[in-house]
Parts: sequence; structure tokens; C-alpha cells
Amino acid sequence: MPDVRAILDHPAYRVHVSLPGLVPQKNAPAYLAASDIFLSPHLPNPDGTAFFGSPTKLFEYMAMERPIVASDLDQVGLILRGEYLDKTTERMTMAVLHRPGNRSEFLRGLRQVVEDPPSARAMARRARAAALAHYTWDHHVGAILERLSLLTTEERLPASAR
Repeated sequence: MPDVRAILDHPAYRVHVSLPGLVPQKNAPAYLAASDIFLSPHLPNPDGTAFFGSPTKLFEYMAMERPIVASDLDQVGLILRGEYLDKTTERMTMAVLHRPGNRSEFLRGLRQVVEDPPSARAMARRARAAALAHYTWDHHVGAILERLSLLTTEERLPASAR
């Protein structure tokens, strides 16, 4: 992060970028709402294992209805391509994706979002719709409770009925 801060502290960029560091959770929505574009440039794990992390921040980005430029890395790409949506939902482009670590693709994606606001807004609307329809806490808790209900029901069945 020190390298990023050093680059973005240049007067040409300082007026366009804010790197506030850690902020209290209650203040996060205001910071997100002040953003024009969300960046999620994740890199692969150095040991080659699959990237996995909590996508909460990604869902927050989607819900804020702002354009997203992100690495097409494991679950990040799967979410932003709509791969986790139910089979009845049409797949949709919800972000500009780039190969992880590919600086020129990342910059091209960022430029695309800046230079084509109508497409960027359309992607942002689709991302918000997907977040609200599929990735809310209510949705996830409902899915967990449904699964637990099935497990409980199966446990009550006699072995011959399983």
C-alpha cells in the first residue's frame, strides 16, 4: 500500500482519489456513496492456491450501483459474471473484468468505464439488481435455514426412506 499511496499522492491524481485507510463501519456507506468507480484488483495467491475471501465488500460495491473494475479471479469473477445466480436468471455483465495482475487490461477497463458512462451505468444497475435479488443477508440466511430444515427432516426419516 505504501507504493500505491506514493503514486496517488502526485498532484495530478490527488484531486481524483481518496485513500482514507480504515474507517469505522458506520461511516463506510458514506465513503462508498462518494465513490464514482469501485476497483477490486485482486491478485492470485503466491502459492497458486485458489483465491477465496469474503465477498462482502464486492456485494457492497454492487449494491451501491457504481461501475466496478475487477480482477477476473476465482470467486470475484464468478460473482461478477453471474455464475452463482440461479439457473433461471440470465447471465449478465456486471463489471469490467481483467486478468489478475495485468496492468494494461486493468487500465483499459478503467478507461472503458470512464469513457462510456452509459454502458458503465447499465452494468452498475445490473450489479445492484443482482445484489438485491441474490446476495442480501436475508437471502443467505434464508438459504441456510432452508438447508438446515432439509437436514433436520432427513434425520427424522427412517434409514429405509433415505
